Amino acid sequence: MNRKLILLFLISATLSFSTGHFAEAAEQAKRPVQKGSGGGPITLEILNPRGETPPIEVRRIVDRVKELDSKRIGLVDNTKAGAEYFLDATEELLKKRFPGATILRFRKSEGTINPAPKMYSALAEKCDTFIYATGD
Repeated sequence: MNRKLILLFLISATLSFSTGHFAEAAEQAKRPVQKGSGGGPITLEILNPRGETPPIEVRRIVDRVKELDSKRIGLVDNTKAGAEYFLDATEELLKKRFPGATILRFRKSEGTINPAPKMYSALAEKCDTFIYATGD
């Protein structure tokens, strides 16, 4: 019981100190700041650290492919360790389940998070759908 009272006292003391401290700081921020060498008042401009970002163009997600048999399926390896093993197993399963599908393999050429625009173009041109594998 004593611990709870002490804890409650410490929390209330902290809150009252913080509230008073922030209120005092807000009032100080409203007053002009004087230069130490006797000059005139200095005006400070407070900026929003989040900045402003331009609006993002919203695009609709492409509809899923309804049937995979007779489709061209791309398997994309992100060049990280282990991705090729996942794609080998995926290719084997796809060939068994959809024997009429054509499986195409792609491997990223650079170590960035997103594929290069050339790869996006190749995927769009050569594949009806694709699976992107991330290793590690």
